[in-house]
Amino acid sequence: MDEAGIDAQILSHACPGPEILEPSIAGDLTRQANDKAARQFLDHMPINPGDKEKIAHLNAERLLRL
Repeated sequence: MDEAGIDAQILSHACPGPEILEPSIAGDLTRQANDKAARQFLDHMPINPGDKEKIAHLNAERLLRL
């Protein structure tokens, strides 16, 4: 990871995955889980406030459902 310039990785729950759910709800539940993981990552990683603001701005429309 150091050689590739990767500072952090996110581990996610994989089994069972959303493929066992009804398609009508799988996408929304997966999106909610991913958004929660992203928020936790941003809250706990040593990312400077300016970078957090850039990340939030780039994702605001999707996260806020604008």
